[in-house]
Amino acid sequence: MNCARVYSPPDIARPKVGAAAPDPHMLLCEMEHRVKNHLQMLAAYAHLLAKRGDLTAQDVAQDIAEKLWAVAGAHEALHAAGARGDSLALPFLQTLCRPFKGSPHRIEVDCDAALQLPADQLAPLGMIVSEALSNAVRHAFPRGQSGRLQVSLAQEGRELELVVHDDGRGLPAAAAPRSSGRTMIATLARQLGGLAQFQNRPIGGAEVRVVFPARPSEHEAYPA
Repeated sequence: MNCARVYSPPDIARPKVGAAAPDPHMLLCEMEHRVKNHLQMLAAYAHLLAKRGDLTAQDVAQDIAEKLWAVAGAHEALHAAGARGDSLALPFLQTLCRPFKGSPHRIEVDCDAALQLPADQLAPLGMIVSEALSNAVRHAFPRGQSGRLQVSLAQEGRELELVVHDDGRGLPAAAAPRSSGRTMIATLARQLGGLAQFQNRPIGGAEVRVVFPARPSEHEAYPA
């Protein structure tokens, strides 16, 4: 099956109100294209991990497993959305938190149940959340101490704001600005058309904040 000739960008391929039902072949080709992109994203991340000398083989395996779960969650959300195109953000974020439920920490998700995300934002956003949670679970709390982590996603006008924060000991004063985790999050934020910030919270703990453009669904348009 040759998909190269029929693939359309996501904004074109998503069905519009009153339009004919999408061609199943085109949808399949679009999905294959996304799988390829997501595998390339994971390969690039694995290559980044391979350059680090401070991780054990177990650390690397666990890290990659968490990112695979994030990408799998994106595809689960895409499958649930079907031809509708946009996916509900809340169940997607809840799926991303599942691998960390075995930790001693309480993990909460705060998101409008009606908020939807376009298909091409799911995997980058999922990997950002996965990396931020992974870093918090491993480094935010002294060994044996439990804490609270929260993932929130909200829309303000034409922007979406993702915040992952904890109530742990905060970022060290000499935190490496070019650590692999921060580099990956910053790169994925740029892929979303946004920016990432890493900072300590005034009330304690650390947070990752990513602000990126929101896109209207096919059922609505932003006012001029």
